[in-house]
Amino acid sequence: RDTFRPLVLKFIRTEVPIRMVLPAFPFKSRNRGGKVLGKLPDLGEDIALARLQALCDDIKHIYSHGAELTISSDGIVYNDVLMISDEDTRAYGQVLREIGKKYPSLKFKKLADLLGHNPTSDQAVYLASAQVQREEFVTRFTPEGYDIKKSIKNDEDVRLTYLGYVKWLEKEMENVSELKLDENGNLISNQAIRRNIKALARKMITRGAAFTNIIKATHGDFIRLSIHQSIGINKFPIQLIPQAPDEVCRTPWHSAIAVSWDGSIKSGYAEDFPSESHELVYKDGRPYCLQEKSE
Repeated sequence: RDTFRPLVLKFIRTEVPIRMVLPAFPFKSRNRGGKVLGKLPDLGEDIALARLQALCDDIKHIYSHGAELTISSDGIVYNDVLMISDEDTRAYGQVLREIGKKYPSLKFKKLADLLGHNPTSDQAVYLASAQVQREEFVTRFTPEGYDIKKSIKNDEDVRLTYLGYVKWLEKEMENVSELKLDENGNLISNQAIRRNIKALARKMITRGAAFTNIIKATHGDFIRLSIHQSIGINKFPIQLIPQAPDEVCRTPWHSAIAVSWDGSIKSGYAEDFPSESHELVYKDGRPYCLQEKSE
């Protein structure tokens, strides 16, 4: 790709690791039980982090200086839009970074890092500052005069991301009553619900445009990876969980992992694996995966 080649050549000429950045791993889906097993990382995140480490290892095999991959968590960028608490967002990130300690090529950045603040592990400080950070982020990095409708129409990457958001928001928010009622508490039409879903998707796209700006400002010389479908001009799409070619590509924070009796894995919604055929497995006190029952 013409966009990535100059960056790679610069790393090689200066004999430093290939540096990549991936905005991802925000929080678990709010559709717990339907899509995911719980609010904390599980086998899906473990597999995803292992694959990212494997990517860095593969680069090391052909380039002696190897690679480094920075995961920039976008949790508090989006969680208020999706009505997910700051507490749950922090808890997810804490466990994710603990899992990540066994993967030496992976680094983790919070929004506080990107804003130039000192990140904190103290829960009270984090919760007190989360909304302030969001407001500062939106004010400083939302593109001036940003026209969401024009962006969706003219930018193919944005259009693909928007369509993807609309599709998964229908499942993500299916049990959220606020989207199904009018201001008087009356049930609204399916068409009106879909308008609400599209409005959420547009808000996420606008936040995403701001997040793109802050990534450019802080990691502009990194190779930008993306978990979203892309034409591969400005960002390079990757798959975090191995899938068959005919299967839907899922992220670990919007799915559950089922392990079959022969050890193979499959990603899907938690509800796709009923208790009649699968049992819930725990690790370190948290739901971890679904194990196929033997006959």
